Amino acid sequence: MIVEMYVKHAHNPSLTLKLKEHILTMLHEVKPINSFPPTLQFFKTEHIELFKDLDKVGEFTVEFCLL
Repeated sequence: MIVEMYVKHAHNPSLTLKLKEHILTMLHEVKPINSFPPTLQFFKTEHIELFKDLDKVGEFTVEFCLL
């Protein structure tokens, strides 16, 4: 994940920093699960669209990183 963020940062630094902040917010919001299968707590498809430009580089899509 760290290498992925470096690659995306080289492509679009400002957008990658916004993605980093989004991921940190997500980590603060997500709670431990108590059911199986787990449900997505924070992820929305609209979040992917904000960072779509970063899909042009790297091994992983933004969707994969956010899931």
